[in-house]
Amino acid sequence: MGIIIASFVKYLILFTAVSYIVDVPDKIAKVMSLPQLITTLSGGVIAMLVYKALRFTGMEITKDIVKDKK
Repeated sequence: MGIIIASFVKYLILFTAVSYIVDVPDKIAKVMSLPQLITTLSGGVIAMLVYKALRFTGMEITKDIVKDKK
C-alpha cells in the first residue's frame, strides 16, 4: 500500500511541477507525468519481489544489521 501511495504522490508532484510551476516543452511535460507513475509502480513491484526472494533464501539484510548493533 505504501508503494502505491508514494507512487501517486510522486506523480502528483511531478505533474503539478511541469504543469504549473516550471516552464518546460510539451514533450518533457509528457515524460514527467504518466510514464513516471508507471516506472515508479513497476520499481516498487520489483523491489518487493527482490525483498521476498531475499527473505525466502534467508539473506534478509535487516536481520544482520540489527544483530550487528547489539
